[in-house]
Amino acid sequence: MVAENLRGFAVATFSVRNLDAILPLRFMLECDVITQSTKQGNDDREADLLAAFDRLCKLADFADTESPPGNAPTRPGRTERFPTT
Repeated sequence: MVAENLRGFAVATFSVRNLDAILPLRFMLECDVITQSTKQGNDDREADLLAAFDRLCKLADFADTESPPGNAPTRPGRTERFPTT
């Protein structure tokens, strides 16, 4: 984030080199969070995680198209069902 005087905040520019440095860390953190979530969760949380994973896999099949599948998590209200911890 970059603060702009009297205009709020904007996303900072980044390079491919920055992305290469950030992605492994993000992957590591996401794996740790999923592991912790499944250890602390119950059957409902596991079902939510599996459903979210299934929706993301379906999106991967449509990554090169303009319109995602009808059950994509990009529809309004869908992301509230994703686990928060």
